[in-house]
Amino acid sequence: MDAARPAGENANRSGLFGCLGIGVAVLALVAVIVIAINRYQDNKNEEIRTQWLEPWCQAIGEGRAEDAWHTLTTEGYRKDRNKDKYLANYQEASKKWGKLVSATVFNSQGTKQPGRPPFQTAKVQTFWEDNGKKIQINLYIELIKDADGIYRQDGGYIGSTENPGANMPGGPW
Repeated sequence: MDAARPAGENANRSGLFGCLGIGVAVLALVAVIVIAINRYQDNKNEEIRTQWLEPWCQAIGEGRAEDAWHTLTTEGYRKDRNKDKYLANYQEASKKWGKLVSATVFNSQGTKQPGRPPFQTAKVQTFWEDNGKKIQINLYIELIKDADGIYRQDGGYIGSTENPGANMPGGPW
């Protein structure tokens, strides 16, 4: 023991450094958890992008909504929605907004509802272009992983737009 310091002073410093050490450890743990959650979210969004969004964007952009209907939707989606209304909806969207040129998964969130398998609600920012005029339309697409582990659309609805006068088609998305 240091003769110049009172006995309690060394104990106070040890306690202070112990608390600081615990605080740093807690902050490091929180940082690791946040990084892991972000990495998981990024991986899920990437999986949705490659399995569903890119093929969907290509099919819709090329005017092949029927291909998207047959290959990118679940059996339940096709059973619950009228194919002709689906096709007409995308024809109307193309007439109003032009060609679908790109789309991005902005965010996806897992959801569970009674009587339905777990699904991801993916916020998809779509970008349409007609004669140089660009329109952004946000869609919410409900996706279920099928037995092969591939995302398929099981629902969808239109969200917001940066163009309030965009005249939203009301058919099935």
